[in-house]
Amino acid sequence: MNLGATEGTAASERGLGSEKPESKQPAAIASAKLPPKYSNVRTLLVDESPAMLAMLARIIAEEPELEVVGTVTDSRKALIMAAALSPELVLMALHLPHLSSVHATRCLKKFEQPPVVFIIAPDHSCVPGRISATAGADEVIIKSEDLRAQLHTKLQKWFGLKPALAKTPNQSPDQAGDGH
Repeated sequence: MNLGATEGTAASERGLGSEKPESKQPAAIASAKLPPKYSNVRTLLVDESPAMLAMLARIIAEEPELEVVGTVTDSRKALIMAAALSPELVLMALHLPHLSSVHATRCLKKFEQPPVVFIIAPDHSCVPGRISATAGADEVIIKSEDLRAQLHTKLQKWFGLKPALAKTPNQSPDQAGDGH
């Protein structure tokens, strides 16, 4: 796992000004909803819980085509980091300090090259479909269910990743997804 910037880095120096952030993100992600192929999907993790951030980082580390470029604990810092790091994917908790994840997602989607945003909701009681539609999030993941399996399915859909996250703990990477 490659952990890029974390809170408190130079990324915070860019601020949240009204100008559009520079982005090196592939244009395909903004213009098409078909799963583009990436060699490394730059991923920003956003959750107020350090334990949840660590768990997400471990799950992402299992996927060789993903790279964690930053982790933050609130939505304001997420916007600063996203502007500075140009992630292709943002995994963001539903409930965050400062700005709601709905507002933060709307801001992310205004970027010149907006990232794919997966909102992580605590359970079904928060009506995930409405959250997604209201915020413009691309997917909703339910924290109370199998997070690894949901994440894999959604990554497969959006980025065409190989089934590394679907393997069982006793299964080698070569066996994952080939029926053995």
